[in-house]
Amino acid sequence: MRRQVYLGALAAAVAAIVLALGSVTISMAQEQRGDRGPRGQFDPAQFLQRRMDAHKEQAKINDEEWQVIEPLLKDVMEKQTQQFRGRGFGRRPGGQGGPGAPAGMPEVEALQKALESEATPADEIKAKMKALRDARAKAEKDLQDAREKLRKVLTVRQEAQFVLMGTLD
Repeated sequence: MRRQVYLGALAAAVAAIVLALGSVTISMAQEQRGDRGPRGQFDPAQFLQRRMDAHKEQAKINDEEWQVIEPLLKDVMEKQTQQFRGRGFGRRPGGQGGPGAPAGMPEVEALQKALESEATPADEIKAKMKALRDARAKAEKDLQDAREKLRKVLTVRQEAQFVLMGTLD
């Protein structure tokens, strides 16, 4: 029995150290990349700009091409972020995004709020789930449309690079 308690405590201590080291490493990486805004908080605009710059560099896009590609690429990236948030990612446990974080889908927030109360009727939860599923389907279609517009202005090499980078499918 004592051995099990000792091993459990040891495992918990190791897990705490690993988690602490992981968050320090992530925090240091974000600071080095410049993804943090005032007061050390994550800045989505800086992150988006870094992604945009990486696409331009890796796909070897010249300034003239960039004039056409940049707004289309930005639209795709923003729609990807919205879809990601629509899946419930990028939010803190209480349902709140970080300061400066773009808002998630209102349907996610509505369903989450409905689930907070045990008194919420099943029909209301079902209606909110349907609304969320419909919103997700629309977001997916909007993303596919934006990707298609972007694809039309890219060379085959640029498109292939964007596929490798996860921007296009």
